[in-house]
Order: sequence, then C-alpha cells, then structure tokens
Amino acid sequence: MRKRIIQNILKELTMKKTRSQIGRESQAKGKKGEGKAAGVLGRLGVHMVEEIATPIKIIQTKKIGEFIWRRITWRKKVSADHTGLLSDGRRVLAEVKTVEHNLIWTDFKPHQPGRLTMNAEYKGISLVVWDHSSGVKVLKWPIPDFRKGKGITPERADELSIRSEAELHGFM
Repeated sequence: MRKRIIQNILKELTMKKTRSQIGRESQAKGKKGEGKAAGVLGRLGVHMVEEIATPIKIIQTKKIGEFIWRRITWRKKVSADHTGLLSDGRRVLAEVKTVEHNLIWTDFKPHQPGRLTMNAEYKGISLVVWDHSSGVKVLKWPIPDFRKGKGITPERADELSIRSEAELHGFM
C-alpha cells in the first residue's frame, strides 16, 4: 500500500510539477469532495450543514510594484470540515477525505481523530465522508478496525457506509 503511494508521488514529481502545483491540485480535489460531502449529509437528514472555516492570520505584507504580497499562517486547528444538526438536536461533525488510495490513519491530521472521538463521547454523531472514485462513503466514527497501521479499503467502506437518514438517526 505505501509502495503504491510512493509510486504515485514519484510519478507526479517526474511529470515536472512543482510542489505548489501539486498542492493546488490537491486542494481543488479536496474542495470538490467537501462540496459532495455537504450534499450527501443533507440527503441523510443533516440540517444546517456548514463548512467550518480554518482561521488564518496575516503575518507579513509586502508591496511589490502594484501587487500586494501577503504571507499567512493558520491560527488554530478546527475540529472537522463540516458541522450540522439532526432533527433531534444532536450535533453532527464530519471530516471529509478525498483520497484514491485506501483510507489510512495518516490521511488524518494528528488532532482530527481526537476531535471526532470527543464529539461522539458527548453524544454527537461523528462521521468520516470519504470521496473516492468508486463513490462517496459516509462512515460512523470510530470506524471498526481502523487504526494506525490498519487502513480501510473502498470495498470495506461500502459495507460500513451509512445509506439512509433512518440509519444515521439510529446511532446513539
């Protein structure tokens, strides 16, 4: 699995793309996935679905000719990508992943699993929405058998995926 990831990275690098080009492409894919996720969450009965914006801080500004150049940094980490409510008042917290390989632990930033777990412990519904070429999968967190060193295949995600509003409301 890691060999395939490394091969894909090397393939991208040998195509003479800069790091910033690769980063922009990755961000564009992620944005598309987040848009799909918001629609899927709405169809599953999640109301008031909102994207959680990552706060930024401008740390440097420079005027170069007629252009203004700004350097920014992230102010703090956010819990997930989307939040919403079920009709019974429970909070839904959803982290969106847009990856073509198996979903692996390192696809998550270090703080994300903890935030999803904390939301679930407070009786909220924590979800991972995986946008994959085989379809969008909505998985309840914690995902069974998913941990460091053990990923999940698209086929296994299909088996675990939430497909209806009733199924989502059934979680306690």
